[in-house]
Amino acid sequence: GAVQALVHAAGINRPAALAALDAAELAATVAAKVGALDHLLQALRPGQLRLLVGFASIIGELGLVGEAHYALANEWLVERMHRLAAQTPGTRCLPICWAAWRETGMAARLDGVLDALAVQDTRALDTIEACDQLIAILQSAHQGEALIVSGRHGRPIDPRRELPALHRHRFLAQPRVFYPGVELVADAVVSTESDPYLLEHAPYGLPVLPLVAALEAMLSAAQALRGDASLVAIDALRIGAAIACPAGQSIVLRTVALVQGDGGVDVCIRCSSTDFSMDHFSARVRRRIDALARSGGALAVAAEPLPAARLLYQGLAFHGPSFQRLRDYSRIDARGCQAQLGAGAAGRWYGALQPGALAAGHPAQRDAVLHALQVCIPQHPVLPVAADRIEIGALRSDVEYVVTARQTASDGREFRFDVDVVDPSGGVVERWSGLRLARIPADRGNLALRRSLDPALLPAFVGRLLGDALGEPQAEVGLSLHSERSAASAAAVRHALGPGAALHHHANGAPGVRGARVSVSHGAGLTLAVAHRQRLIGCDVQGLDGVDAKAWPVLLGEQRWAFARDLAAAAGWSTVVAC
Repeated sequence: GAVQALVHAAGINRPAALAALDAAELAATVAAKVGALDHLLQALRPGQLRLLVGFASIIGELGLVGEAHYALANEWLVERMHRLAAQTPGTRCLPICWAAWRETGMAARLDGVLDALAVQDTRALDTIEACDQLIAILQSAHQGEALIVSGRHGRPIDPRRELPALHRHRFLAQPRVFYPGVELVADAVVSTESDPYLLEHAPYGLPVLPLVAALEAMLSAAQALRGDASLVAIDALRIGAAIACPAGQSIVLRTVALVQGDGGVDVCIRCSSTDFSMDHFSARVRRRIDALARSGGALAVAAEPLPAARLLYQGLAFHGPSFQRLRDYSRIDARGCQAQLGAGAAGRWYGALQPGALAAGHPAQRDAVLHALQVCIPQHPVLPVAADRIEIGALRSDVEYVVTARQTASDGREFRFDVDVVDPSGGVVERWSGLRLARIPADRGNLALRRSLDPALLPAFVGRLLGDALGEPQAEVGLSLHSERSAASAAAVRHALGPGAALHHHANGAPGVRGARVSVSHGAGLTLAVAHRQRLIGCDVQGLDGVDAKAWPVLLGEQRWAFARDLAAAAGWSTVVAC
C-alpha cells in the first residue's frame, strides 16, 4: 500500500568546538537532518503523506557546548516542517525536540555525555518513558508547532521570556526549579516571626501550619506555573502529618508543583523537618469552568442567633483572635450547622518583611469556614484530613458570609461534610465537597474539650450519641430555652423536625407529631425533644441538683452506685456529677 506516515529520526552528531568546525562537517550534519527529509519527501507522491514526525533535538532550542552545527541542523529541520505544514494542509506535521534518551540514541552512544548532562541538572529520558510520550503526542490533536519533550534540562528554554513575579507570593520566595508550564519547586523560610498567625494556631500546644496556609501555597504555585488565575478548583486534597513550627525556630517549607497531561497541576507541600521526604499536604489544582450552583437550601433558622464567642471560642476551638471570624450560629445539630462570618479589617497576615499577595483570599475567613463545624461534634476535637473537591472563592475579610454545612457520612471516627459559603446576595462563592474531619485524641496539647458544654450544643451532643448508638443519623434532636412549657415543647419539636412540624397531644397526654415519633422532657431550665421517623424513642432531662443525693443509690442500683463512687474518686468529680 501507499506510504502514509513517515518518522524521520536520522541524524549524525560529532561534537566539535566552533573554531574547529569545517564546512564539510557542517554540511554533513545539516544534510542528515534536512537534506534527507527532502529526499524522502521527493520520493512520495504529492498529497500522499498524512503524517510526518520529525525527530529534532532540544539542543536546537537551548544550544550546547560543542554542538553549534547540530543545533543549526535541528533548527532548520523544524523550520522545514513548519513550511511543509503551511504548504500541505493534508499532512499532519509533528516536529518533536527531544532531550537525551538514557538507554539508546546519540547521547547514549557518546562517551561521558550523559554523566556531563547529569552534573548540569539535565535528566535523560527513559526509553519507555519517551515512547509513551510519543504515543501520547500521536493521539493528541497537536500539529505544526514544535514540541519539546524533556526532563529537567538545567535552565529555562527561552531566557528572554518574562517569568512570573514569584517573589510576590509568600511561599514562592526562593525558586529552586522553574520550568514555566511544566514544573516549579520553591522554598520559603517560615517562623513565628515571619508568620505571626502560627502563634494563634497551636492545636497540639505548639504552633502548626494551618491548612489554609498550605492551600495558599499550593494555589499560588499552580497559578504561577501555568500563568492562569482561573486555577481555583482543588481535587483530592490529602493532609498527612502536621508541620510544627516551634516558637523561636524556623523551618523551610517546600512547595512542589508539576503540570499533568490533562492540564491539572499536582502540588504537594514538604518541609525541612522531615528532610523533604514526605508530602504533608497534596492535591491536584484545576481550572474551575462552571459557576457554582446555588446552595441546596438553607437549614432552619433559630429564633435567636447563638453567639460563636460563647459556643465555640470559649472552650471548643483552639484558635487565637486572628482566626476568630465566626460571629454567630443560626442552626446547630449533629447533621450540620449554619453560621455567620463577621466582616473586619484585613490587617497584615504575614510579617512586615514578607509579601502580602493572597491567591486564595483571606486565610482567616477560610479557616473559620472549617472550624465552624466543631460545634456539630462537641464531644470530640476534630481536624480536617482530606477533601474530595474545593472550589475556591477569593474570600474577602470585609464581607459577611453565611456558612452552611451538612454531614453526609460518619463512621464515628471520621465525619464527612459538604460546605457552602454564601455571599450577601445569596450566591455560593466557595464550596467544599467531601470534607473529612477526623477525631483527635482529646489529651493532645490544648485540643482537650471542656467538660461542660453550653446548653445550645445539647442537640448536637445528644444527636451524635444517638447516631452512634442507633448506627444511623435519623434521630432528630431539638432544644428550647422558653420558660413556658407548652411554647417550649412546640419550639423544641420545630427545632428537631423543622418549622413545619406541628406538635399535638394524644388523649393520654403524650406528645405527637404527624409522620414521626416524638418525646419531650422539661428540666434544668430547658426543654429537650427527640424524634425519629420509625423508631420509638424517648428522652429525660434533669439538672444535677434535681434529685436528692440520698435517692441516687436507689435510682442507680447497688452496682451502678458503686461504679459512680469509683468514677467520682478517679476523676475528681462530686458524686452527684458522677451519678
